[in-house]
Amino acid sequence: MVVELADSPLDTAEDEAVLKRSGITLVNKRGADEEEQAWIRRNFTPTWAKEASYAWNWFARDSGGVVGFASYEQRHYRWWWLRAWLRQTDVGIFGPVGVNPALRGRHIGCVLTRRALASIKQLGYKRAVIPRVGPREFYQRCCAAQVADQVRLFGIF
Repeated sequence: MVVELADSPLDTAEDEAVLKRSGITLVNKRGADEEEQAWIRRNFTPTWAKEASYAWNWFARDSGGVVGFASYEQRHYRWWWLRAWLRQTDVGIFGPVGVNPALRGRHIGCVLTRRALASIKQLGYKRAVIPRVGPREFYQRCCAAQVADQVRLFGIF
């Protein structure tokens, strides 16, 4: 999927209200420390933890620690299905993103996604590619993403 950053809702007052209501703070940093990587491995995959370690990230935290993350501009792994996108100088890379399963449905994933996309825009990119998409509807609703390509991996979409 692709997000036209000029047309996407990237920072809203609603996002700030979500964070305040949930008692969540956001931290933006390059890489992921061992605690953050361990949390990602436990809740998602070792591959996502490695990707986050090479990326810029927005981490969502509450009083108990990490509850979500969104990575962007991870260019260490040059997946074959991204080659054409990586050659385009106006395209930033988004993902992965994940939220503690117990907190899903509270709009936290959308807040993290929009923050990461806003950061990509601040870096001077006009578009962002979301190379591996879970529920398309989430990205369409959250940031006006549109399907750009479909790549068949291992016989499935």
